[in-house]
Amino acid sequence: MPKLYEKRQILLIAVCLLYHVPITFANIPNCEFKDTVSLVNIQPNKDGSYDFAGIQIHKNLTAIYDYEELANGLRVSATPHIRGCACKLKQCIQFCCPPTQLLDRTTMKCVTPNDLSFEYLPELEIFTEDLDWTLIDVHEGFVSQHRLPCDNFAILSPFEYDDDAYILFENASILHAVNEQLLPYREYCLTPYWYNNSLSLNPIICYAKMAVTTYVNMSFLAISVPFLLATIWVYLYVPQLRCLHNSCLVCFLGTFAIGTSLLTSTAWFTYGLLACRVIGSICYFFMISAFFWLNITCFDLWLSIRSIRYELQPSSPRLRFVYYSIYVWTAAVTFTVIAVTIEHTNVDESWKPGIGLGQCFIKSWEWSAMLYFHGPSGLLILFNIFFFIMSAYDIYQIKEANYKIKCDNSQQFKFAIFLRLFLIMGISWIMEVLPYFIQTSNSMVFKIFNILNSSQGIIIFVVLVLKRRVLNLLKNRWNA
Repeated sequence: MPKLYEKRQILLIAVCLLYHVPITFANIPNCEFKDTVSLVNIQPNKDGSYDFAGIQIHKNLTAIYDYEELANGLRVSATPHIRGCACKLKQCIQFCCPPTQLLDRTTMKCVTPNDLSFEYLPELEIFTEDLDWTLIDVHEGFVSQHRLPCDNFAILSPFEYDDDAYILFENASILHAVNEQLLPYREYCLTPYWYNNSLSLNPIICYAKMAVTTYVNMSFLAISVPFLLATIWVYLYVPQLRCLHNSCLVCFLGTFAIGTSLLTSTAWFTYGLLACRVIGSICYFFMISAFFWLNITCFDLWLSIRSIRYELQPSSPRLRFVYYSIYVWTAAVTFTVIAVTIEHTNVDESWKPGIGLGQCFIKSWEWSAMLYFHGPSGLLILFNIFFFIMSAYDIYQIKEANYKIKCDNSQQFKFAIFLRLFLIMGISWIMEVLPYFIQTSNSMVFKIFNILNSSQGIIIFVVLVLKRRVLNLLKNRWNA
């Protein structure tokens, strides 16, 4: 019967158009498209009203539409159909998919389950105005709409993760406990979610799409990775470049390349909440490791120059590398464990790093980023400044005393190279932190520096490889 009525309705519209009978395609006054529901398969009453979801939609709250409105507000042409302003009469709530489908968190699309039983109780607890909890049938307590409000989202699963806890109110808005964000019903939707051999209704939270400038920066970061790998290959391939300093340098480049790869992957791939948190934790580990390896590289350079000045005999390079590795990996693991542990405790949200919330990294725009990333990396850079000042002073004293610097590679050459490397990392850190303090990054100057910051791999390749001495060594090794 519904299909027959739908055909009759379409036929009636066609006849009206054929015989030039006036037919109005107009919006319902004082009613947005998002507040309407399709009444195509519903038989009207004698007075022209419609019975829908336990309410009666009066004739003056209906109209024939020749378009549909997408989640982004874009209107697309559609077969003329009748709609009613149901949400003005009863509170609406959104389902992400049609009744026989659920939202797949991997493909981000509505799918029809194959082997699973699709039976579930459409019941949720709501927090009422009486400050009490009430269990209701969603289909009876609200008017159901079907609309996916965004393309980037995460499905909340409070039974799996405590951080996914939320509160549903009588006006269909939800409060996400972790973000402390109140979402109107139009900004989220409900979907059946399979967990622990049963289906239940779960909301999704939307993530904003990346801005064009962010994609540009991520693109430069992605391009930088091959240059970092090429630099690593050169310093491993040429025997004359294999020394303790450069071993530390290779470790720095390796950790920086892995962290950069993970960070850029979030721009091109969509991860679920759990995967995003795992990737964010691993990315944080390698990024903080990179700063510690750069710190060790600067320290070892100063130690080598100081040993020449005072004619000291430091321990063997192999043993020192073991000590350095223990220091770096222990520090990186400690920072990561602390960050992940605090993320899953009941401390105030402002103290949490926010791994996986908004991006698959820490909340770099919050003050907590100073505690977990900007602060530690800035402190390491201050130590690096000290090591470079002391190295420069020792080189000056060596020249004044007419010492002969003996090493497989000139210490002065190394000092100049690592000074440039330090300046790259130091200036990039400053330009990364400045917008954090002044709470703006829209300036053209900051945008340019963000691009330069994202191009660090390319700049490092130019500084460390495209040098006449390194190129000659590479050429000789290749010809040999």
